[in-house]
Amino acid sequence: MIHTTLAPSLRRTAAFGRGLLGATIALWLALVPPLRAEPQRLTLTQARDYAAQLLAADETRAAHAVIKGLLTANPRDPTALLLLVQAERRLGNLAAAETAARQAHREARSPTEAFAAAFSLSQILAQQKKFTQSQFWLRRARQDSDRPDYDALAEDRHRKITQLNPWRSEFRFWLSPSDNINGGPTTNTFAIGTLVFINPAAVPASGVEYGLRFATSRRLGPLTPERGETRLGLRLLGTRYSLTDATKAALPGLSAASLSYSLLEAEIDHSWTSASGARSYGALTLGRDESGGAPLSNIARITLRHDLPAGPQRAYSLTADLERRSRLDQSLRSSTTLGLGGELRQRLANGTLLRLSARLSDTNSASNEIAQQAAEVGVSLSGLPSFFGTDPSLSLAYQLRDYDIARYGPDPRRDRQLRLSVDFALPKFDYMGFSPTLGLTFKQTKSNVPLFTTQETGISLGFRSNF
Repeated sequence: MIHTTLAPSLRRTAAFGRGLLGATIALWLALVPPLRAEPQRLTLTQARDYAAQLLAADETRAAHAVIKGLLTANPRDPTALLLLVQAERRLGNLAAAETAARQAHREARSPTEAFAAAFSLSQILAQQKKFTQSQFWLRRARQDSDRPDYDALAEDRHRKITQLNPWRSEFRFWLSPSDNINGGPTTNTFAIGTLVFINPAAVPASGVEYGLRFATSRRLGPLTPERGETRLGLRLLGTRYSLTDATKAALPGLSAASLSYSLLEAEIDHSWTSASGARSYGALTLGRDESGGAPLSNIARITLRHDLPAGPQRAYSLTADLERRSRLDQSLRSSTTLGLGGELRQRLANGTLLRLSARLSDTNSASNEIAQQAAEVGVSLSGLPSFFGTDPSLSLAYQLRDYDIARYGPDPRRDRQLRLSVDFALPKFDYMGFSPTLGLTFKQTKSNVPLFTTQETGISLGFRSNF
């Protein structure tokens, strides 16, 4: 029991409107009878209701005293801890509010209490400009929630914090079994005139690809409509492989390490939006990649992009890029590539996002295996209607590559490549806003030089963020 003197004529409220407090504490207020001004002895439940009413009436210091009394009676009371979070926050004691929120989350006895604690903690961290930690606790709040409206609240808040956070990071991991991880040809026999050659090592190798992609960037300076946004970032890509026993027996000279690939890039970019709503982007990228553990090339690239909105459901993008690759293994293979591309994005009536893309590129090199012209068209569909509890997406691309100089016969090499992928996200297995994905891929390259005719079928397992 707690003994106190009640403040006169505190108004009841059905919704407590400060932040999340209204969603979790107002439930008590609607059930609390009118309070009288004479001294009374309150039960713990009545004391909690009284503290909530004091907070609702902006009597924060009085509420703080009552809450401290509750926690003296029971230091692990999650309701009192949630009330303390709000009181300390209003008094400007953010460190104490953060400590109380963490303890409230540990002591939570219901999904609502756990959600309220995690959500409140994210708000406190955001006030301290700890935006990345705030984003983590919003994901934790969504995981704790058992109500769709609370899920939507956490997701919406996460998007807003993402805009405030000067840091932006992406992480992707995948595991992909394949019947052709080395890009081996469908036949290892090819002819030049009347001469027939056989390469016993040029055969497909089956195994598993393990991939990791991590990108992080930081905004430089404040984000303003007048100045736009400048970011400095790093990207890391790595793939490693394991071989099946059948491949090891058939190709004893092939090692998984020889197939590995790594890429590290640093980038500075600037984007801005015009008064008409068109968004422009420019980037300078410097990087280095490795193949089989040995340095492969130094990379320098300039990218320009212009987005053109064409209504609420449609947008266009135009892209131009210039890339220089200085090969470290064989300087003859160094190259310069100029690319031009465009994309149409259309939101369909059922919510599906349709993307149509096209790209042309011209690669100049002293090597007849590198110099080429290429053209590619693609179509993708995401946000398709649910299929047996999964969220499917589809992409299809077709590429033509014409090489400048003949090497394997009288005619220059010509490749035609088809790529098809179908991905299924599994939202029922969501954890903290991440869901596993299952992908099916098919890639076929047909060439007038049989040595470069290949086919690959694979399965990929990975994760995606749902918001």
